[in-house]
Amino acid sequence: MKLDKLKIILMSILFIFSIGAMGVYELMNKEEDIKTDAVKFKEEYEILNDKEIEGTDKTYKNIEIPEKNPFVYASYEEVFDLLDKTGVLYLGYPECPWCRSLVPLLAQASKKVGMGKIYYINMKEERNILKLEDGKIVEEKKGSDGYNKLVQKLEETLPIYEGLENEQLKRIYVPYVLFIKDGKIVDTHTGTLDEQTDPFTSLTEEEKSQLLSILVDKFMKVTDSSCDSAC
Repeated sequence: MKLDKLKIILMSILFIFSIGAMGVYELMNKEEDIKTDAVKFKEEYEILNDKEIEGTDKTYKNIEIPEKNPFVYASYEEVFDLLDKTGVLYLGYPECPWCRSLVPLLAQASKKVGMGKIYYINMKEERNILKLEDGKIVEEKKGSDGYNKLVQKLEETLPIYEGLENEQLKRIYVPYVLFIKDGKIVDTHTGTLDEQTDPFTSLTEEEKSQLLSILVDKFMKVTDSSCDSAC
């Protein structure tokens, strides 16, 4: 009888240990996924540093992104789910010169307010391309199904597709950042600053400080880190 009880106790301990080990393993895998996304994002943007842009006399801006950055690659399904919850979404791509000015400051602002994740979709190949020919709108390139659905969902926040003379057609211009709180888009940010008219020139230190402050204020609408009256 004593041996049977001892066996039961040992089996119970082994079972509890195995469950705990599985939990730790899953947690480590999740952390590794985030780390992998962060490294991937850093490499995706920094690999273009100082490279010549084909067919021009310009080069991609040299930028530095922390290895422990908050960017997480998201599927459209995850983004649609996020739109009903709370979080931050960044839409852009590495070759976009405006994006290269914004991304380092976006990472810095997120760190300041303790925002652990910024969901990201590389938009380079996602969008449709339309043009006006003889008064008719011609589709040069189809947008992905996910992109078209996202445009429909964000329609009220998006600008008109430029150059088509049709106020019903909207487009996602990048960089575009959405700040979402409890399923409501509480703020957005497009581009960098009005003062930056040439995306290939670097922001001054004063402009960086100004843009960082703007982004921090917008992050606070999501994180509730602001103080309404006193802190």
